[in-house]
Amino acid sequence: MTTQNELIELYLNDETKLLQDWYQQQQLQQHPDLEPIAIFPTVEELQGMAQQWLKTLYRKHSSLLQKVFCQKLHTGESACAWWRRIRQKSEFYQDLIIAIAEELSLSRLLETRYVVVTATLVVMSHFLDSVCEEVDCNN
Repeated sequence: MTTQNELIELYLNDETKLLQDWYQQQQLQQHPDLEPIAIFPTVEELQGMAQQWLKTLYRKHSSLLQKVFCQKLHTGESACAWWRRIRQKSEFYQDLIIAIAEELSLSRLLETRYVVVTATLVVMSHFLDSVCEEVDCNN
């Protein structure tokens, strides 16, 4: 059985596998009786679907996301300020994905059993960049 860290490492190194697992997760959530999928859309189509899904997620939960990302961390800065500072340092991605996955496991924001693929998609798709561009932590 693959551990959480091994799965994250796999996704960080193989975007196609990440997108295919995310797509399969979405299909199984909508249609739980489906058999696992063997033929997938192209990587470009999967990227577009994932981006649209993330945009919809943001639209549905923008106020909650703003509240979460504007919270002060133990460093005294907001989560968005911290992300802006470290986002170019990919060595932090695995720890960030684990933290987001743990948060999603406790949250009802995403109704999913597949939190690792979702958390990895959030980080690797630069969703945090988009969220942090949109939120105004000064209000």
